[in-house]
Amino acid sequence: MRPKRFGGHGAKVTTFMEVIAETGRGDGAAGWFKLQSAYPVTRLLGGGDGLGWAVQGVFIALAGGFNIWLWRRDDVSFAVKAAALCSGALLATPYVYFYDLPVLALPVAFLFQARAFDSSEQA
Repeated sequence: MRPKRFGGHGAKVTTFMEVIAETGRGDGAAGWFKLQSAYPVTRLLGGGDGLGWAVQGVFIALAGGFNIWLWRRDDVSFAVKAAALCSGALLATPYVYFYDLPVLALPVAFLFQARAFDSSEQA
């Protein structure tokens, strides 16, 4: 990545799109350990780019299929369906960084709305 000058103070700033371009190269320049999805785990375990995308595709298909199946059921509450959809969205993207995981507060809130947690389920 080529840093850019910003503000005339000599500070070097990397633009967001440059970081995304470097991450998408497939060589792990941004660090596979920072990503929290099936694609980088496959790459960390020594799998190639094609295998990583194939495993990610399986996760996308499973998350999508499960959500379709769940949303067609009438005996499941909206809160549980919404929690599954939020979780499935995180499983579907290959570029989920560890700092994106607070989004999981949404499924937890939906599940709490469906049924209050008892003392054994609270952290």
